[in-house]
Amino acid sequence: MIQFIGSVFKYTGLVIAILVLSHVIEIKGVSISKHVEHTMNWVTGINPTVDVGKVGREISASVQSHLDQIKKVDAEFSPEDQEQLNELIKKAERKKASH
Repeated sequence: MIQFIGSVFKYTGLVIAILVLSHVIEIKGVSISKHVEHTMNWVTGINPTVDVGKVGREISASVQSHLDQIKKVDAEFSPEDQEQLNELIKKAERKKASH
C-alpha cells in the first residue's frame, strides 16, 4: 500500500514537472505548450482565429429564423382553434392526474 501511494506521488510530481517545464521552455520563442496547442488545433481542424462575433451572429440569425417560423405556424391557427387545443390539453392533464 505504501509503495502504491509512493508511486502515485512520484508520477504526480513527474506530471507537474512536465507541465511546468512545458510552459517555461521555449523553442524558437514559443513555449512548448503553445506548440502543442497549435498542433492540436491543426489535427482537430479547430481554427482559434475564427471570429467569435461572426459565430454569434450566425447563431442569432438561426434562432431568429426559427422564431419567425414558429410565429408563422402560430398565425395559421385561429383563436377558436387555439382555445379548443388548450381545452384538449387541460382535459388530458386532468385525466392523467386522476389516474
